[in-house]
Amino acid sequence: MRPRILVIGAGMVGSTSAASIASRRLGTVYLHDVVEDLALGRAMDINHSLPSSSSDSRVVGCNTLAEAGRADIVVITAGMARTAGMSRLDLLRSNAAVISSLAPVLYDQCPDAQVLLVTNPVDVLTWHLKSLCPSMHVAGLGCSLDMIRLRYLIAQAAGVSADSVGAMVIGTHDDNMVPLVNRASIAGIPARAYLTTDDVQGIVRMTKSAGSTIVNYMKTHSGHYAAGEVIALIVESMVLDRGFVFPVSVCLKGEYGYRDTCLALPCIVGAEGVRRVLEMDLDGQEKASLDACARSMAGQIRSLIPVRS
Repeated sequence: MRPRILVIGAGMVGSTSAASIASRRLGTVYLHDVVEDLALGRAMDINHSLPSSSSDSRVVGCNTLAEAGRADIVVITAGMARTAGMSRLDLLRSNAAVISSLAPVLYDQCPDAQVLLVTNPVDVLTWHLKSLCPSMHVAGLGCSLDMIRLRYLIAQAAGVSADSVGAMVIGTHDDNMVPLVNRASIAGIPARAYLTTDDVQGIVRMTKSAGSTIVNYMKTHSGHYAAGEVIALIVESMVLDRGFVFPVSVCLKGEYGYRDTCLALPCIVGAEGVRRVLEMDLDGQEKASLDACARSMAGQIRSLIPVRS
């Protein structure tokens, strides 16, 4: 039986994700949005594109979540998108309310689903959703998109295929993120062998600023093509039990010395969701940078208290 994959939010990220998931033939995709008939139109458009990728999947547009039934995987992209001049923290109060409204519906309708939260600010909202639905399997997109951007930038600087680049970004999906350039490799060889100091500094800067740069160019929208592809890869790892490693945001129980917070860390993703958090032996600077992310998360969690009361 085909997996049922529910994508909540038919905006640019949600619809792009639905299209990429369907083109990979991963299951039946149910696309929902609160704007009446938006998901139906987006679903029709996506379905018309699927023969070109030889996919026999389909996307079902839904005006209500009840129409989607009991999903195996839920991808949440609903909420306000970041626009020019808006920080991720500016989004928190508005999007926390969206997650709060979705939580009881998901808990009742899809209690056993693997939930991938994409809505920003993703790390603190992952904590928020997990605290509202503690028994559900919840992970956030975390720094997965940033990792793909880092691989692309290293490949461009070194003049190699991004397929040959291994790289990781950890921490939080904001200005505090920690691109681990010194641990990156090209075909097993340390990437620093192909990069100058200026290259490294530029790569770190561009990895951190990529999202804001795209927003500044587009004015009223944020990036969605890369995000859609990354989301589809994570869903593929769940559906096909691939065991791909992504820096998804997870609620920690002592890993790296942290508890009661969510951080993006390398995780094995499989049929059961996050199978395992991989612990690296971080050097002093890397750990200090990760500690800064944890402190930032603590502040964001405190700022959620008025929203939750």
